[in-house]
Amino acid sequence: MNVKGCVKIKEEIPVNKNNSNCAALTSLGYLKGKSKAVKNSDENLKKIKIIRIVSRLNIGGPSVHCSILSKGLNNKQFQSKLVAGSISRDEGDMSYLINANGLLIKIPELQREINFLKDIKAFLKITRIIFREKPDIVHTHMAKAGAISRASVFVCNLVFNRKIKTVHTYHGHVLSDYFGPLKSWFFIWVEKVLSKSTDAIISLSSTQKWELSKKYKLTSDDKIHTINLGFDLTRFVNTNEKGLIRKSLGLNDKTILIGIVGRLVPIKNHFLFLDSAKKIKEKYPDKPIKFLIVGDGELRYQLEAYAFDSGIRDSVIFYGWAKKMEDIYTDIDILLLTSNNEGTPVSIIEAMASSVPVITTGVGGVKDLLGNIEKKCFDDTVKICERGILCQKGNAEAIASGVECVFNNTDDNDKRVAFAKQFVFDNYTDKKLIGRIENLYKSLM
Repeated sequence: MNVKGCVKIKEEIPVNKNNSNCAALTSLGYLKGKSKAVKNSDENLKKIKIIRIVSRLNIGGPSVHCSILSKGLNNKQFQSKLVAGSISRDEGDMSYLINANGLLIKIPELQREINFLKDIKAFLKITRIIFREKPDIVHTHMAKAGAISRASVFVCNLVFNRKIKTVHTYHGHVLSDYFGPLKSWFFIWVEKVLSKSTDAIISLSSTQKWELSKKYKLTSDDKIHTINLGFDLTRFVNTNEKGLIRKSLGLNDKTILIGIVGRLVPIKNHFLFLDSAKKIKEKYPDKPIKFLIVGDGELRYQLEAYAFDSGIRDSVIFYGWAKKMEDIYTDIDILLLTSNNEGTPVSIIEAMASSVPVITTGVGGVKDLLGNIEKKCFDDTVKICERGILCQKGNAEAIASGVECVFNNTDDNDKRVAFAKQFVFDNYTDKKLIGRIENLYKSLM
């Protein structure tokens, strides 16, 4: 049998039943050829080049989000670089999540505070990076990066005849509760102007989409895509040991530990947390309750002084930042969130994944996380929802009453907590986030 001749035969040759060896070799040669052709086709396929720009990689949800997207996109279809500014003096740094493999470009002048000279320098540097890298898509995150970078893309497209697409994600927004009426009006106007040259806007929840399109009228509904956050939630289930945080703090299992997680900045309203702590202590003077504040920031010393003046300093623990958040959630009994404004709070998602009951003010995308209201109580200041408890914004008494609902097992806490856990695992995983973002990028090309 002439094996060499057989291998060279084209796929159209009829197969002889008595020549099975030849047929097998023919098929093998064909498959190898086809496999090689597919491989070469994949290699020659142009990758979609993404430049992701974030104001800063401070401790918080946006930094984790940008890290997941920068490292998680399909590297056969996408090429990513991350540009980030500098953190403020009192902020924790999360650049360790991404500071490897040449993915991160730092611009020191890009920072949270408004500084005309530094903002101009940041604009020029970002424009230079965009011109040099020639991206297909520039995806911006957070307000400062969103404003400067979208302006840079507009200039590059106009002056250099580029066709760069822009995507902006709102991780919360600064359109209310951050500034006075005049400044807020100005920022709304700026966002309206920027949205005209933005190809796609991402909201993190249905409520946020309604705010952007209906309440503030930044742009039309069809330009806004609601894409949930996504994280590796398995680490909040596969925790090896319970009690590490309690042990380090000298607390036993009988102590009720009520926690809050977030930056110590005005928008998070930790003063309300302390007011609520005082009312909870007054309601339950005989219960061994401690209040754990996880995070740091510009208000640290003011909050410590406020706790002392309120007579609850001995019951409040200022823990600072923690890298292994799964250890925190394993040891707390209730998570509180007292913010004046939120996008989609990461702390609530992590607490739900860890089977921790959640009590929160009803701001931003929080309502989407907690689900439908099932019952109202305490003069409608407390609402029992499918997956947690909503309390009236700014009302310490309402938050204390929410804690009372958990203590008294109102409407079956265990069922609510289990439902919440299933909900976040169904909707907020990193794989789902990456898939949705990839589909959006492809639709823009």
